[in-house]
Amino acid sequence: MEKFLSIPVLDAGGTLNQNQLVSITGIKTIGQPTTTTASINYLDGEVTTLTWPTAYASPKLKIDVQNAVVSALKAGWTTVTASYLPKGATVSSYSGLVVNPLSTIAIA
Repeated sequence: MEKFLSIPVLDAGGTLNQNQLVSITGIKTIGQPTTTTASINYLDGEVTTLTWPTAYASPKLKIDVQNAVVSALKAGWTTVTASYLPKGATVSSYSGLVVNPLSTIAIA
């Protein structure tokens, strides 16, 4: 069964939050190539790169993504999508929007 992380990210205008679904099926490795990025490498050769607006020492982002993936995979088979609040992000009690979401999610 396919499973996904639902991750808040800035929209194309850089202002509003939207959620991007990222597959967690067929993952080969998770890494942290830079202090602001984590990469999810899949068995088919595709790579999803998550970019944070704030730098974190390695391997903090890698561990954060790994923990989210493990948690989502532990959920029952009927839970196809798991919400993931990236490291450093918070939910505004005033607006309900995610403050400091990911800058970008690139899937290649």
